[in-house]
Amino acid sequence: MSDLLNENSERSQAPAPEDGDRHLPVAYPLLPKAESLLPYLQLLDETRVYSNFGVLAQRLGDRLAAAMRVEPGCVALTASGTAALMAAILALTGGGVGIGGGSRKRYAVVPSFTFAASALAIELCGFTPYFVDIDPGDWQMSPAAVRSLPDQEQIALVMPVAPFGRRVTQAQWAAYREATGVPVIIDAAASFSCLEPDPADCVGDIPIALSLHATKGFGIGEGGALICRDQALVERVAWTTNFGFAGSRESAMASMNGKLSEYQAAVGLAALDQWPQKRLMLTEVASRYVAAFAAVGLTERLVTYPTVDAGYCLYVCENPEHAAAVGAALAADDIAHRFWYGGGVHTHAHFAQARRGGLAVSEDLTGRLVGLPMYPDLSRDGIERVARAVASARR
Repeated sequence: MSDLLNENSERSQAPAPEDGDRHLPVAYPLLPKAESLLPYLQLLDETRVYSNFGVLAQRLGDRLAAAMRVEPGCVALTASGTAALMAAILALTGGGVGIGGGSRKRYAVVPSFTFAASALAIELCGFTPYFVDIDPGDWQMSPAAVRSLPDQEQIALVMPVAPFGRRVTQAQWAAYREATGVPVIIDAAASFSCLEPDPADCVGDIPIALSLHATKGFGIGEGGALICRDQALVERVAWTTNFGFAGSRESAMASMNGKLSEYQAAVGLAALDQWPQKRLMLTEVASRYVAAFAAVGLTERLVTYPTVDAGYCLYVCENPEHAAAVGAALAADDIAHRFWYGGGVHTHAHFAQARRGGLAVSEDLTGRLVGLPMYPDLSRDGIERVARAVASARR
Protein backbone atom coordinates (compact mmCIF):
# COMPACT_ATOMS: atom_id res chain seq x y z
CA MET A 1 0.00 0.00 0.00
CA SER A 2 2.99 2.28 -0.74
CA ASP A 3 4.72 4.60 1.72
CA LEU A 4 1.55 5.34 3.63
CA LEU A 5 1.62 2.26 5.87
CA ASN A 6 4.32 0.08 4.28
CA GLU A 7 1.95 -2.91 4.08
CA ASN A 8 -1.83 -2.54 3.94
CA SER A 9 -4.67 -0.84 5.70
CA GLU A 10 -5.49 -3.96 7.74
CA ARG A 11 -2.47 -2.99 9.83
CA SER A 12 -4.28 0.18 10.83
CA GLN A 13 -3.46 1.29 14.34
CA ALA A 14 -4.47 4.17 16.53
CA PRO A 15 -1.69 6.77 16.63
CA ALA A 16 1.39 4.88 17.85
CA PRO A 17 0.12 4.62 21.43
CA GLU A 18 2.38 4.06 24.36
CA ASP A 19 1.51 1.03 26.47
CA GLY A 20 -1.89 1.62 28.01
CA ASP A 21 -2.58 4.83 26.03
CA ARG A 22 -6.16 4.64 24.76
CA HIS A 23 -6.55 8.20 23.52
CA LEU A 24 -8.22 8.61 20.12
CA PRO A 25 -7.68 12.07 18.60
CA VAL A 26 -10.44 13.57 16.48
CA ALA A 27 -7.94 14.13 13.64
CA TYR A 28 -4.52 12.60 13.01
CA PRO A 29 -3.29 13.72 9.56
CA LEU A 30 -1.18 11.37 7.46
CA LEU A 31 0.99 13.11 4.84
CA PRO A 32 3.73 11.67 2.62
CA LYS A 33 6.84 10.42 4.35
CA ALA A 34 10.10 12.32 3.94
CA GLU A 35 11.64 9.88 1.49
CA SER A 36 8.76 10.29 -0.94
CA LEU A 37 9.44 14.04 -1.10
CA LEU A 38 13.12 13.64 -1.92
CA PRO A 39 12.87 13.38 -5.73
CA TYR A 40 10.82 16.57 -5.84
CA LEU A 41 13.11 18.43 -3.45
CA GLN A 42 16.15 17.36 -5.47
CA LEU A 43 14.60 19.07 -8.47
CA LEU A 44 14.63 22.30 -6.48
CA ASP A 45 18.35 21.85 -5.95
CA GLU A 46 18.65 21.95 -9.74
CA THR A 47 16.22 24.76 -10.52
CA ARG A 48 16.92 26.95 -7.45
CA VAL A 49 13.43 28.33 -7.89
CA TYR A 50 11.58 28.08 -4.59
CA SER A 51 8.42 30.14 -5.17
CA ASN A 52 6.80 32.41 -7.78
CA PHE A 53 5.08 29.77 -9.93
CA GLY A 54 7.99 27.34 -10.14
CA VAL A 55 8.10 24.04 -11.98
CA LEU A 56 6.67 21.98 -9.09
CA ALA A 57 3.74 24.33 -8.62
CA GLN A 58 3.07 24.17 -12.35
CA ARG A 59 3.12 20.36 -12.27
CA LEU A 60 0.84 20.26 -9.25
CA GLY A 61 -1.61 22.65 -10.89
CA ASP A 62 -1.69 20.52 -14.03
CA ARG A 63 -2.29 17.34 -12.04
CA LEU A 64 -5.06 18.91 -9.96
CA ALA A 65 -6.64 20.13 -13.18
CA ALA A 66 -6.57 16.58 -14.53
CA ALA A 67 -8.15 15.31 -11.31
CA MET A 68 -10.95 17.87 -11.66
CA ARG A 69 -11.35 17.17 -15.44
CA VAL A 70 -10.48 20.72 -16.52
CA GLU A 71 -7.79 22.21 -18.74
CA PRO A 72 -4.40 22.97 -17.11
CA GLY A 73 -5.02 26.73 -17.20
CA CYS A 74 -8.10 26.33 -15.01
CA VAL A 75 -6.27 25.97 -11.67
CA ALA A 76 -4.52 28.62 -9.61
CA LEU A 77 -2.57 27.46 -6.54
CA THR A 78 -2.49 29.50 -3.36
CA ALA A 79 -0.77 29.47 0.01
CA SER A 80 -3.96 28.45 1.82
CA GLY A 81 -7.65 27.92 1.27
CA THR A 82 -8.31 31.34 2.77
CA ALA A 83 -5.90 32.87 0.24
CA ALA A 84 -7.83 31.15 -2.56
CA LEU A 85 -11.07 32.75 -1.35
CA MET A 86 -9.47 36.18 -1.03
CA ALA A 87 -7.81 35.97 -4.42
CA ALA A 88 -11.12 35.07 -6.07
CA ILE A 89 -12.95 37.90 -4.28
CA LEU A 90 -10.34 40.44 -5.35
CA ALA A 91 -10.23 39.14 -8.92
CA LEU A 92 -14.02 39.35 -9.29
CA THR A 93 -14.75 42.59 -7.42
CA GLY A 94 -11.53 44.55 -6.97
CA GLY A 95 -12.26 44.56 -3.24
CA GLY A 96 -14.67 46.65 -1.23
CA VAL A 97 -12.33 49.40 -0.08
CA GLY A 98 -9.07 51.01 -1.05
CA ILE A 99 -7.51 52.99 -3.85
CA GLY A 100 -8.62 52.43 -7.40
CA GLY A 101 -12.34 51.94 -7.01
CA GLY A 102 -13.44 48.28 -6.42
CA SER A 103 -16.99 47.58 -5.57
CA ARG A 104 -18.95 50.23 -3.73
CA LYS A 105 -21.48 47.66 -2.59
CA ARG A 106 -21.28 46.57 1.02
CA TYR A 107 -22.34 43.00 1.69
CA ALA A 108 -21.03 39.53 0.88
CA VAL A 109 -23.68 36.93 1.62
CA VAL A 110 -22.42 33.74 3.29
CA PRO A 111 -23.94 31.05 5.52
CA SER A 112 -23.10 31.19 9.21
CA PHE A 113 -22.86 27.39 9.07
CA THR A 114 -19.19 27.36 8.03
CA PHE A 115 -15.64 27.75 9.32
CA ALA A 116 -14.51 31.24 10.31
CA ALA A 117 -12.18 31.52 7.31
CA SER A 118 -15.14 32.13 4.98
CA ALA A 119 -16.20 35.29 6.79
CA LEU A 120 -12.64 36.44 7.50
CA ALA A 121 -11.74 36.28 3.81
CA ILE A 122 -14.77 38.43 3.03
CA GLU A 123 -13.84 40.99 5.66
CA LEU A 124 -10.18 41.15 4.67
CA CYS A 125 -11.25 42.00 1.12
CA GLY A 126 -13.25 44.99 2.37
CA PHE A 127 -16.78 43.59 2.54
CA THR A 128 -19.17 42.96 5.41
CA PRO A 129 -20.41 39.38 5.89
CA TYR A 130 -24.19 38.99 5.76
CA PHE A 131 -25.06 35.69 7.42
CA VAL A 132 -27.86 33.57 5.96
CA ASP A 133 -29.44 30.32 7.12
CA ILE A 134 -29.12 26.90 5.51
CA ASP A 135 -31.53 24.27 4.25
CA PRO A 136 -32.03 21.44 6.78
CA GLY A 137 -31.69 18.81 4.06
CA ASP A 138 -28.33 19.54 2.46
CA TRP A 139 -27.00 22.07 5.04
CA GLN A 140 -26.43 24.62 2.25
CA MET A 141 -27.51 28.19 1.58
CA SER A 142 -29.95 28.45 -1.32
CA PRO A 143 -30.33 31.11 -4.03
CA ALA A 144 -33.91 31.62 -2.80
CA ALA A 145 -32.62 32.53 0.66
CA VAL A 146 -30.30 35.13 -0.86
CA ARG A 147 -33.07 36.57 -3.03
CA SER A 148 -35.29 37.01 0.04
CA LEU A 149 -32.86 39.37 1.76
CA PRO A 150 -33.46 43.12 1.98
CA ASP A 151 -30.86 45.54 0.59
CA GLN A 152 -30.41 43.56 -2.61
CA GLU A 153 -28.72 46.54 -4.23
CA GLN A 154 -25.96 46.35 -1.59
CA ILE A 155 -24.99 42.72 -2.29
CA ALA A 156 -21.55 42.72 -3.88
CA LEU A 157 -20.84 39.01 -3.70
CA VAL A 158 -22.41 35.68 -2.76
CA MET A 159 -20.35 32.85 -1.24
CA PRO A 160 -22.14 29.49 -1.02
CA VAL A 161 -20.30 27.00 1.19
CA ALA A 162 -19.86 23.26 0.75
CA PRO A 163 -20.40 22.22 4.39
CA PHE A 164 -17.84 19.61 5.41
CA GLY A 165 -17.10 19.17 1.71
CA ARG A 166 -20.64 18.26 0.61
CA ARG A 167 -21.11 18.77 -3.12
CA VAL A 168 -22.43 22.15 -4.30
CA THR A 169 -23.76 21.98 -7.85
CA GLN A 170 -23.05 24.90 -10.14
CA ALA A 171 -26.30 25.12 -12.11
CA GLN A 172 -28.42 26.81 -9.43
CA TRP A 173 -25.76 29.42 -8.71
CA ALA A 174 -25.03 30.01 -12.38
CA ALA A 175 -28.74 30.79 -12.82
CA TYR A 176 -28.64 33.15 -9.84
CA ARG A 177 -25.56 34.93 -11.21
CA GLU A 178 -27.13 35.23 -14.66
CA ALA A 179 -30.35 36.68 -13.23
CA THR A 180 -28.74 39.15 -10.81
CA GLY A 181 -25.29 39.93 -12.17
CA VAL A 182 -23.88 39.31 -8.67
CA PRO A 183 -20.55 37.43 -8.62
CA VAL A 184 -20.53 34.01 -6.95
CA ILE A 185 -17.61 32.14 -5.37
CA ILE A 186 -18.10 28.67 -3.91
CA ASP A 187 -16.17 27.93 -0.73
CA ALA A 188 -15.52 24.24 -1.33
CA ALA A 189 -12.68 24.05 1.19
CA ALA A 190 -12.99 20.37 2.09
CA SER A 191 -14.49 19.11 -1.17
CA PHE A 192 -11.57 17.51 -3.03
CA SER A 193 -12.34 13.94 -1.97
CA CYS A 194 -16.07 14.42 -2.72
CA LEU A 195 -15.48 16.02 -6.12
CA GLU A 196 -12.57 14.02 -7.51
CA PRO A 197 -14.55 10.86 -8.39
CA ASP A 198 -17.06 12.86 -10.48
CA PRO A 199 -16.59 16.66 -10.61
CA ALA A 200 -18.81 17.28 -13.65
CA ASP A 201 -21.75 19.15 -12.10
CA CYS A 202 -19.69 20.91 -9.42
CA VAL A 203 -16.86 22.39 -11.49
CA GLY A 204 -17.66 25.06 -14.05
CA ASP A 205 -17.51 28.79 -14.74
CA ILE A 206 -18.16 29.70 -11.09
CA PRO A 207 -14.85 29.60 -9.22
CA ILE A 208 -14.51 27.09 -6.40
CA ALA A 209 -11.91 27.44 -3.66
CA LEU A 210 -10.31 24.33 -2.14
CA SER A 211 -8.28 24.05 1.04
CA LEU A 212 -5.38 21.61 1.03
CA HIS A 213 -4.84 21.81 4.78
CA ALA A 214 -3.47 18.70 6.47
CA THR A 215 -6.79 17.91 8.15
CA LYS A 216 -8.65 17.57 4.86
CA GLY A 217 -9.10 14.18 3.24
CA PHE A 218 -6.56 15.28 0.62
CA GLY A 219 -4.07 17.58 2.30
CA ILE A 220 -0.55 18.84 1.77
CA GLY A 221 0.04 20.53 5.12
CA GLU A 222 -1.06 24.00 4.06
CA GLY A 223 -2.21 25.27 0.70
CA GLY A 224 -5.19 25.99 -1.50
CA ALA A 225 -6.45 25.93 -5.06
CA LEU A 226 -8.90 27.98 -7.11
CA ILE A 227 -10.60 26.00 -9.90
CA CYS A 228 -12.71 27.51 -12.67
CA ARG A 229 -13.27 26.81 -16.37
CA ASP A 230 -12.94 30.56 -17.05
CA GLN A 231 -9.20 30.63 -17.73
CA ALA A 232 -9.05 34.43 -17.96
CA LEU A 233 -10.44 34.65 -14.42
CA VAL A 234 -7.98 32.03 -13.16
CA GLU A 235 -5.11 34.04 -14.65
CA ARG A 236 -6.37 37.13 -12.86
CA VAL A 237 -6.62 35.16 -9.62
CA ALA A 238 -2.96 34.20 -10.03
CA TRP A 239 -2.06 37.88 -10.46
CA THR A 240 -3.89 38.78 -7.27
CA THR A 241 -1.70 36.29 -5.37
CA ASN A 242 1.46 37.97 -6.67
CA PHE A 243 1.05 41.65 -5.75
CA GLY A 244 -1.07 42.37 -8.82
CA PHE A 245 1.90 41.94 -11.16
CA ALA A 246 0.26 41.16 -14.50
CA GLY A 247 3.32 40.55 -16.64
CA SER A 248 5.26 43.45 -15.18
CA ARG A 249 6.62 44.79 -11.87
CA GLU A 250 3.69 47.18 -11.56
CA SER A 251 0.93 46.49 -9.04
CA ALA A 252 -2.10 46.77 -11.30
CA MET A 253 -4.95 45.61 -9.04
CA ALA A 254 -6.04 44.92 -5.48
CA SER A 255 -3.82 42.01 -4.49
CA MET A 256 -1.65 40.29 -1.90
CA ASN A 257 1.13 37.73 -1.60
CA GLY A 258 -0.72 34.41 -1.57
CA LYS A 259 1.33 32.07 -3.76
CA LEU A 260 2.02 28.41 -3.11
CA SER A 261 5.73 27.76 -2.53
CA GLU A 262 7.69 25.03 -4.29
CA TYR A 263 8.12 23.21 -0.98
CA GLN A 264 4.35 23.04 -0.51
CA ALA A 265 4.03 21.89 -4.11
CA ALA A 266 6.53 19.07 -3.48
CA VAL A 267 4.31 17.74 -0.70
CA GLY A 268 1.30 18.13 -2.97
CA LEU A 269 2.85 16.09 -5.77
CA ALA A 270 3.87 13.30 -3.40
CA ALA A 271 0.38 13.40 -1.85
CA LEU A 272 -1.20 12.99 -5.29
CA ASP A 273 1.12 10.07 -6.00
CA GLN A 274 -0.27 8.37 -2.89
CA TRP A 275 -3.86 9.62 -3.10
CA PRO A 276 -5.40 6.41 -4.54
CA GLN A 277 -4.06 4.40 -1.60
CA LYS A 278 -5.00 7.03 0.96
CA ARG A 279 -8.51 7.35 -0.48
CA LEU A 280 -8.91 3.57 -0.17
CA MET A 281 -7.81 3.70 3.48
CA LEU A 282 -10.28 6.49 4.25
CA THR A 283 -13.05 4.65 2.40
CA GLU A 284 -12.38 1.57 4.51
CA VAL A 285 -12.53 3.63 7.71
CA ALA A 286 -15.87 5.12 6.61
CA SER A 287 -17.23 1.66 5.78
CA ARG A 288 -16.16 0.35 9.17
CA TYR A 289 -17.93 3.27 10.82
CA VAL A 290 -21.13 2.38 9.00
CA ALA A 291 -20.84 -1.25 10.08
CA ALA A 292 -20.04 -0.36 13.70
CA PHE A 293 -22.95 2.07 13.97
CA ALA A 294 -25.27 -0.43 12.30
CA ALA A 295 -24.34 -2.91 15.00
CA VAL A 296 -25.61 -0.48 17.67
CA GLY A 297 -28.64 0.63 15.64
CA LEU A 298 -27.48 4.20 14.93
CA THR A 299 -26.61 4.24 11.23
CA GLU A 300 -29.32 6.76 10.37
CA ARG A 301 -27.55 9.46 12.41
CA LEU A 302 -24.06 8.87 10.99
CA VAL A 303 -22.75 11.10 8.18
CA THR A 304 -19.44 10.08 6.68
CA TYR A 305 -17.52 9.77 3.40
CA PRO A 306 -18.51 10.04 0.56
CA THR A 307 -21.40 12.30 1.65
CA VAL A 308 -18.86 14.55 3.38
CA ASP A 309 -15.12 14.89 2.93
CA ALA A 310 -13.04 11.89 3.91
CA GLY A 311 -11.51 13.95 6.73
CA TYR A 312 -14.83 14.03 8.62
CA CYS A 313 -17.19 11.66 10.36
CA LEU A 314 -20.26 13.29 11.91
CA TYR A 315 -23.00 12.18 14.26
CA VAL A 316 -26.32 14.06 14.23
CA CYS A 317 -27.71 14.09 17.77
CA GLU A 318 -31.37 14.48 18.64
CA ASN A 319 -30.89 17.77 20.50
CA PRO A 320 -28.17 19.73 22.37
CA GLU A 321 -28.73 17.70 25.52
CA HIS A 322 -28.13 14.48 23.61
CA ALA A 323 -25.02 16.05 22.07
CA ALA A 324 -23.70 16.93 25.52
CA ALA A 325 -24.29 13.35 26.66
CA VAL A 326 -22.48 11.99 23.58
CA GLY A 327 -19.55 14.31 24.26
CA ALA A 328 -19.38 13.19 27.87
CA ALA A 329 -19.50 9.51 26.90
CA LEU A 330 -16.71 9.97 24.37
CA ALA A 331 -14.57 11.90 26.85
CA ALA A 332 -15.08 9.21 29.48
CA ASP A 333 -13.42 6.71 27.10
CA ASP A 334 -10.66 9.18 26.16
CA ILE A 335 -12.07 9.79 22.68
CA ALA A 336 -11.79 13.33 21.32
CA HIS A 337 -14.64 15.03 19.48
CA ARG A 338 -15.43 18.45 18.00
CA PHE A 339 -18.30 20.76 17.25
CA TRP A 340 -16.47 21.76 14.08
CA TYR A 341 -18.48 24.92 13.29
CA GLY A 342 -19.03 25.86 16.93
CA GLY A 343 -22.34 27.68 17.22
CA GLY A 344 -21.99 29.23 13.75
CA VAL A 345 -19.71 32.08 12.73
CA HIS A 346 -22.27 34.67 13.85
CA THR A 347 -21.61 33.58 17.45
CA HIS A 348 -17.89 34.43 17.26
CA ALA A 349 -17.00 37.57 19.20
CA HIS A 350 -15.53 39.27 16.13
CA PHE A 351 -18.72 38.79 14.09
CA ALA A 352 -21.28 39.29 16.83
CA GLN A 353 -22.52 42.56 15.30
CA ALA A 354 -22.57 41.38 11.69
CA ARG A 355 -25.77 41.60 9.62
CA ARG A 356 -27.81 38.40 9.55
CA GLY A 357 -31.11 36.91 8.61
CA GLY A 358 -32.93 34.29 10.66
CA LEU A 359 -30.56 31.46 11.54
CA ALA A 360 -32.83 28.92 13.20
CA VAL A 361 -31.64 25.91 11.19
CA SER A 362 -27.97 26.78 11.64
CA GLU A 363 -28.34 27.31 15.37
CA ASP A 364 -30.22 24.05 15.78
CA LEU A 365 -27.79 21.95 13.75
CA THR A 366 -24.54 23.34 15.18
CA GLY A 367 -25.76 22.44 18.66
CA ARG A 368 -26.18 18.76 17.88
CA LEU A 369 -23.63 17.88 15.17
CA VAL A 370 -20.71 16.06 16.79
CA GLY A 371 -17.45 15.48 14.90
CA LEU A 372 -16.04 12.00 15.57
CA PRO A 373 -12.45 10.74 15.09
CA MET A 374 -11.58 10.29 11.41
CA TYR A 375 -8.16 9.56 9.91
CA PRO A 376 -6.67 6.99 7.51
CA ASP A 377 -5.20 4.57 10.07
CA LEU A 378 -8.00 4.68 12.64
CA SER A 379 -8.31 1.07 13.80
CA ARG A 380 -11.38 -1.12 13.72
CA ASP A 381 -11.18 -1.40 17.50
CA GLY A 382 -11.08 2.40 17.80
CA ILE A 383 -14.14 2.78 15.58
CA GLU A 384 -16.05 0.21 17.62
CA ARG A 385 -15.13 2.08 20.81
CA VAL A 386 -16.57 5.25 19.32
CA ALA A 387 -19.79 3.47 18.35
CA ARG A 388 -20.21 1.95 21.82
CA ALA A 389 -19.62 5.29 23.52
CA VAL A 390 -22.16 7.07 21.32
CA ALA A 391 -24.70 4.27 21.88
CA SER A 392 -24.22 4.45 25.63
CA ALA A 393 -25.14 8.14 25.57
CA ARG A 394 -28.39 7.37 23.82
CA ARG A 395 -29.30 4.81 26.47
